[in-house]
This record gives sequence, structure tokens and C-alpha cells, in this order.
Amino acid sequence: MNDTPEKVPVKVGFCTSRGILARISQWFTGAKATHCYILLQVGTLDIVLHSTFGGVQMAPKNKWSKRNIILAEYSVLPDISVGLRKAVSFLGAKYDYAGYLGLIPVFIGRWLGQKWKNPGGSPNALVCSELLVHLRGGGSIPEWMHLDVGSAGPGDLHALCKTGASFREVLL
Repeated sequence: MNDTPEKVPVKVGFCTSRGILARISQWFTGAKATHCYILLQVGTLDIVLHSTFGGVQMAPKNKWSKRNIILAEYSVLPDISVGLRKAVSFLGAKYDYAGYLGLIPVFIGRWLGQKWKNPGGSPNALVCSELLVHLRGGGSIPEWMHLDVGSAGPGDLHALCKTGASFREVLL
């Protein structure tokens, strides 16, 4: 019997919406992406795993995408089975409202040329970008190893996917 887990094909995606919070976030961060997600294929169904107001949850992509504007999706090339198990283990966890607000000083620090950590993150709750950063478990995504889990936003991850050798953009 082989105890080595099978490599699961995984994609990561970046999106925004027409809502006021998305527009404020775009203005504040300078990034088009205001939300990010993990895309899993279960049989023939695409399932979105993401953290949003209400917590970490799954939804069928065809229904979920009606409320979101998908900007880009990337196949993750390395084996991320260790990180994927970690990310899926957060299913049902709460949304990190304090961590979301804690990104404000992080981005103000960037405007000032400073590197400030998120003062509000919770170890038991997640924002969307924190969920994605957990995919790097076991060192499988070298482009993300330097990231501070609570201080990286969707725009940061999107920029690293655009240029990183661990990712291949999927045509939408």
C-alpha cells in the first residue's frame, strides 16, 4: 500500500465585485484583486473554497461566480497536498474581521515605505488571503515562503502568481 498522497490538481483565483467594499479596497491597495480563492475539482464540479464574511466555506463555482468578477486563475504546479489539507481543515472557521481591519495599517505602512505587521489577526479565523497562504505548507510554493500570513492581501498573491514559476495562468 502506498501512503504517499496523490497530487490533487488545484487552482487559485483572484476576483473582485461591484460592491462598495471592493472599490474601497482597490483604491486603498492599488490592486484590482480584492478577493482570492482556491478552486478544487470534485468529479465534474468546480468548487470554490474561500474565506468571506461568514467564514471559510465552499460553494459551487457556477453559482459563486454570479456574484463575483473573476480576474484570473492559475494552476498550481507543485504538489501542495500538505498545504491543501491545512487549508481544507479551516472549513467552517470564522472570518477574521479584526485581521481584515488590521490590513489598514499594513497598507498605510507600505505607502510610507515601512513594513508593518497586521496588529489584528486571529489564529482561529481567516481572511481570504490567509487561507491561500496556507497552501505553501511544506515549502511547496517558494514564491510565497517570505510572506507574513496576516499581512499579505489578494493583490500581493496575485502579483506573485503572475510572475512565479509555481503557477500557470489558466485562460478564462
